[in-house]
Amino acid sequence: MTNASKTAISIGASKNPRRVSLHVIPCKIHHTGSAKVGKYFPVKHLPDEKHYEAYFRGRRLLSDRFDLKDLGYTGMMMPAISEAKASQTDEYSNDFDDYSDYSDEIKEKLPEWNKKAEFNEVYIWGHDSAPENNNDWVDALREWITFTQAVS
Repeated sequence: MTNASKTAISIGASKNPRRVSLHVIPCKIHHTGSAKVGKYFPVKHLPDEKHYEAYFRGRRLLSDRFDLKDLGYTGMMMPAISEAKASQTDEYSNDFDDYSDYSDEIKEKLPEWNKKAEFNEVYIWGHDSAPENNNDWVDALREWITFTQAVS
């Protein structure tokens, strides 16, 4: 007899998730969390109608924009809710009706995620030039789209 393991994620409903744009920039920022991107990182659509331009700390960045909505997808920012917080807060429901084959003990330990924001566009930035097709982020995004189309 094999001991198969299952993984499930419960996605809690959010009343009003924020609409954001996802920006992948070619540098490391020692900050996690939200930022006033619209104020400090204005994005300009270039006349070639293909690329976007922005400046970060005085350095010129160029980007390609990937529109997930045109592909039928919506991205979500979903920070994990700790078990302790989820069990102490009535705001987060644990509705596992779709997971009837799980024991009650396992149902209590399944992670729950709460949708904090949604995005339909991804900007992948490069220094002084837009990322080429061999860019790791561009390749990963295209592979992810191909994978999701294959499993849906």
